[in-house]
Amino acid sequence: MLPTCPSGLVEPGEDELAAAKRETFEELGGGIDGDFNPLGEYRQPGGKVVVAWYVEADLTLDLNDIRSSEFQMEWPLRSGRIRRFPEVDRADWFSLKDAAGRMLKGSGPCSTTSLLILRKPTSDSGVSA
Repeated sequence: MLPTCPSGLVEPGEDELAAAKRETFEELGGGIDGDFNPLGEYRQPGGKVVVAWYVEADLTLDLNDIRSSEFQMEWPLRSGRIRRFPEVDRADWFSLKDAAGRMLKGSGPCSTTSLLILRKPTSDSGVSA
């Protein structure tokens, strides 16, 4: 398993936030509502540029109900056989500490920024996440 956040390509005529919301829906089978804020733009080791967002939301996401879209690829490689695979085969909740150690290397800057935001005291309670 390779832990990561929902991501994908921006379609023609689509803005980056709309793409993030669409990819989340496609990969988890449900959307997230709330006030989205830009997290930053990050270049992954392979050269792909990722524009990330964060949102504070009350999630009622049941991990047993994750329904991902699928992609096709030749498998086994060079076999000529095309097979379908889910984009996401599993989802889970992690503590901030565990999440930091499980993210893909290319998600490092994004993950670090996310953790810094999550650890900031909230304005109404003064308690950190």
